[in-house]
Amino acid sequence: MVSNGSVRHVERCLQRVGLRDALDGFIFSAEQVAQPKPYPDVYCHALEQLALHPSETMAVEDSPTGVASAKEAGLRVVGFLGAAHIYDGHGDRLLEAGADMLATDAAALRLIFEKMNVL
Repeated sequence: MVSNGSVRHVERCLQRVGLRDALDGFIFSAEQVAQPKPYPDVYCHALEQLALHPSETMAVEDSPTGVASAKEAGLRVVGFLGAAHIYDGHGDRLLEAGADMLATDAAALRLIFEKMNVL
């Protein structure tokens, strides 16, 4: 999980939806780097800590700022439109920021992952 939020906030949110333990503690926050998103620092930090190359990864982002950050770090990006704060035209903004594709909801995201052999 890569977020501009604090580690504590992300942990609380993940705990609430039952996903905290699934990440094995791999939560990367802007508070751990010099510059937050839209700078790529937090994604670069995550890649370094996980010993991954950008070509081995994919980001799922719901904000233009997050998309820009992930793209600057060299990742493929799925723009996610299934969050509560999404509004008309948001997909266009994600694409303009560099998203490679869009997922309208969790089911569409799963299909993208399956198609790309991520799952």
